[in-house]
Order: sequence, then structure tokens, then C-alpha cells
Amino acid sequence: MNRIAHNFKNTLWLFGSQIFSHIGKLFLFLIVAREIGVSEFGLFSFGLSFYVIFSFLADLGIPAVLRRKYSVTQNKRDHFAYAISLKLKVSAISSLVVFIVTFFVSKDPTTHQLIWTLWLAGVCNLFIETFFSYFEAENNLKIRG
Repeated sequence: MNRIAHNFKNTLWLFGSQIFSHIGKLFLFLIVAREIGVSEFGLFSFGLSFYVIFSFLADLGIPAVLRRKYSVTQNKRDHFAYAISLKLKVSAISSLVVFIVTFFVSKDPTTHQLIWTLWLAGVCNLFIETFFSYFEAENNLKIRG
């Protein structure tokens, strides 16, 4: 019964954090759209779409693999160090690809800066997800939303 209560509590916390995160993103987009106007929001949406298209290069499912490997093996620190080093290498390569591709997509320097800024923020978010996967595996959080 204690294990069920533990898993239920973890599920509620994860569900609550996901709901809070999505509501926060909704309000953020509403505020950004209102403040920057229609044409700039179109540019922002373009940069965000560009990030979403290329984010698979920087992710490669590393957090999911880390969570699974960390949960079932004994040598836990090595898996985390390897995942972080792999994430750094993959992120550097994918950042170079995004940097090069932006010159083929647009000639506007403002668009380049926006894409690079959103890319940097997105890669930081992917690193946070990797650390969160480590936290989930360390604390035996079973449910993933």
C-alpha cells in the first residue's frame, strides 16, 4: 500500500507540474503575441518552428535512455556522465547545423538572431530535461507524462 501511495503522489506532482507548465506557456504566448504585434509574432513563430524541426538533432532520445539505463543498472554515475558528454557533443553538432542552415533560410540578420536565440533557449531546455530524467530515475518516479 505504501508503494501505491508513493506512486500516486509522484503521479499527482508530475501531472500538476505539466498542467502548470502548459498554462504558463499559454499565457506567455498570449502576452508575447499582444506585445510584439502580428508581423513580429509571425517571425517568432517561424523561429520557434525552426527550433522544433531541428530539436530532434539535439535530443536523440538521450533523456529516455538515461532514465531507463539509470533505473536498472548499478554503475549509475558513469551513465549520467556519459549522457551529459554525449548531449554536449550532439548539441554542439546540431547547433553548428542550425547556424549554417539559417543562412540558407533567410538573409535577414534579425531572423538569424531570433532563430539562434530560440535555439539556445531550446537547447538549454533539453539539458534541463536530461537533468530531470536523472532526477526521475534517482527517485524512482514511475509515471512519465
